[in-house]
Amino acid sequence: MICLMAIKSNDLKYAEKLSKNSSRGAISQKLAPRTVGGFSVNACRNALCSSFTLPPILHSVNAGHARGQIKGSSENRSYYCNECGKSSRLKSNTALVEEYARLRTLNRGTDRERCPNEACLSHGVPQSLMPSAYRVHGKTPKGDPRFQCKSCKKTFSIGSPKRRHRETKETGEILRLLVNNVPLRRIMEISGVPADRLYRRIDFLYHQCRDFSARKDRNLRKGFAGRNRVVAFDVQTILANWRHAHRVLNVPVHHAVTVDKQTGYVIAATTDFDPGTDAVDIEREMYQVDDFDLPRAWRLHGRVWAYGEYRDSVLRGVNNLLTEGEKALSGNTFDLPGEGSRVRGDIFQAAHIMMVKKLIGSDYRQLLLCVDGDSGLAHIANMLFANDVMAGKAHVADVRFTKGLRNRRRVTLTNEGEAVRQLDVSAHQKLMDIAGSAYGLETDMTRLVAARLLAKYGAVYSGQRGQDLSSNGYDWKYHRKEEPEQIIRLLTDRGDLSFGDLAILLSRSSMAPVDKYFALVRRRIKAFDRGARPTSGETTWYVNAFYDPRMIEKVATIFRFYYNYMLLESAEGGKPKAERQTPAMKIGTAKGLVYIRDVLSFS
Repeated sequence: MICLMAIKSNDLKYAEKLSKNSSRGAISQKLAPRTVGGFSVNACRNALCSSFTLPPILHSVNAGHARGQIKGSSENRSYYCNECGKSSRLKSNTALVEEYARLRTLNRGTDRERCPNEACLSHGVPQSLMPSAYRVHGKTPKGDPRFQCKSCKKTFSIGSPKRRHRETKETGEILRLLVNNVPLRRIMEISGVPADRLYRRIDFLYHQCRDFSARKDRNLRKGFAGRNRVVAFDVQTILANWRHAHRVLNVPVHHAVTVDKQTGYVIAATTDFDPGTDAVDIEREMYQVDDFDLPRAWRLHGRVWAYGEYRDSVLRGVNNLLTEGEKALSGNTFDLPGEGSRVRGDIFQAAHIMMVKKLIGSDYRQLLLCVDGDSGLAHIANMLFANDVMAGKAHVADVRFTKGLRNRRRVTLTNEGEAVRQLDVSAHQKLMDIAGSAYGLETDMTRLVAARLLAKYGAVYSGQRGQDLSSNGYDWKYHRKEEPEQIIRLLTDRGDLSFGDLAILLSRSSMAPVDKYFALVRRRIKAFDRGARPTSGETTWYVNAFYDPRMIEKVATIFRFYYNYMLLESAEGGKPKAERQTPAMKIGTAKGLVYIRDVLSFS
């Protein structure tokens, strides 16, 4: 019997191998995209399905043990699961791993102890990792050690990052002005620095904040260990200006952020602009390897936009992410920047969540990831957290609510929601008492939600409950002003949750933490504001927007650090100043307030 099981297992593994493209040989669109070191998101992503995460076995390979089939054409090719009938859009595993590697490189900090010559083979080899690649070459006049690269004979020194800054007070003033809604021209006027020096100071602050955050983020997983955490992920669009011939065009850059709900700590803030690549060069390479003959999931270059494809589809793609005001302001003049490339949106967002998973670790007691109305990304998150989802530790919620309502309408809905809540409390009082005692629920809201769940699903099979919550969602009738008419689609109710646990998850599901951070970014960074139309009317640009998309990544990194480590919570909470904390203090990555002098002297 054991021998037969072993033979069957080997047959399944062989069928799985034949159902995907190998790392060598010609690529076939009839097979699943290549895996990278065993990593793949191309399987059934329905957490409620018995085939969840199982590698595809296609009908054409083994009809007797087939798990699904690939259908569709071009970019719409999807994997259809035989068990649950759900489809999953196929993605490039290679592109995901490449983008994850790029984001992790940004998160690891700046490596100053390597050969500065980008053309040298030792450029990517730190002196601390491979001392044999360098020789000691004396010291600088200030006593900093100097090294020489054995390959290209270039020399470099390792010393304090602020050693070339004569006026550190000036740098601190620039930081304060930058994060307090002052445009770059006014910063130059107030601080009395020329443009070139201002940009050098911003570069310095970017590297310091990035390195400081990278060091502290190593302890982030301790703040999650053994705790119940709720994190919210969303993307905002920031427009930069780019001069092209005699016109000024808008370059949209996506700013992805993940925030912890309880502490407000920004776990990650990344952008989809990659300055290290060139869209035209990428397009040329794609023609050489016939990439354009393949759908994106099978391509060798599937991570960034090729120039021609971007121009053909960016209007349709970007307009879905912009508000009506931003659409009117942009004047449909979106374009690629002069240098660098934009990363494909689905790849960028999934890689961002991969990085978040790496930063927070897996020692948490329970994790709830909230995604704003993107079912495709939410199902990919199921795959990325698959082991913890199957263990009942991680949950994913697709949270949707009505946006763009005026304040008066939101207030009206909030009042209506409160009236409905009072009626429901009266109608479900007995069930609320039962739920409170049975599940140990402490708040009236969680008891009420548990009572509603008991009334609706108490007599049905738990699998049916999970399917209904995943497909139709939970109607949150008690409207919150920041999230009116909310629908919560919980994708991970596999039947092992009690009604009390389920009520807690639904009550905590919210996009408010990340939305509040986005609003704060818009208010405090002048270049991130939505701007105003110029009076000339000849072309459209954001008056205070950056002319270099790389500045968005730099300033977003600086502001994330400032918010996490240097900005105390508001006095509106009623706490005395001595008791107020930064998000980093709350989550445990910092013991106290970080001052400007700490940023400037960090090495």
